[in-house]
Amino acid sequence: MAKTFSELEQDHRELSELLVQHQIALTELDLDRALRLLAQFDREIRAHAAWEDKELLPIYEKRAEPTHVGDPAILRAEHHKIEGHLDLFRARVQQLDPDDPDLRRRVIAVIDDQRIFKQVLKHHAEREEKTLYPILDDLCTEEERRRILAKLPRHQEEGTE
Repeated sequence: MAKTFSELEQDHRELSELLVQHQIALTELDLDRALRLLAQFDREIRAHAAWEDKELLPIYEKRAEPTHVGDPAILRAEHHKIEGHLDLFRARVQQLDPDDPDLRRRVIAVIDDQRIFKQVLKHHAEREEKTLYPILDDLCTEEERRRILAKLPRHQEEGTE
């Protein structure tokens, strides 16, 4: 388990890899696997964001001098934007028909849209990793960090491929 908030960078990498695995399944036209991986990614990223909203941002708001880069309102808005993208992707992947003669083109369109989403995720993760996490590491005691990190939803290993 992470001992500092800055170590949560590893969670971001694991989430990114899960999205890549989903995209690989799409390129292989394995739609069932792509949906399972997308559902797992969706659950894990929503749990991670909800944990940040509940556990980290209130402390940050109370104790830190927020920077524009680390503004809690921006972080929450990005969490909401991420969830909106996920809702859209789930619907688009569910609509893919294995018998569609244009399936490959439709998969490419989904992956193209996800490229933009991946940039949103990258910038959001950088915002947290360069601002939120280091500031909270400085503001919280080791005991506080341990208590808060113990509430972090752990990624379920089953179901990953």
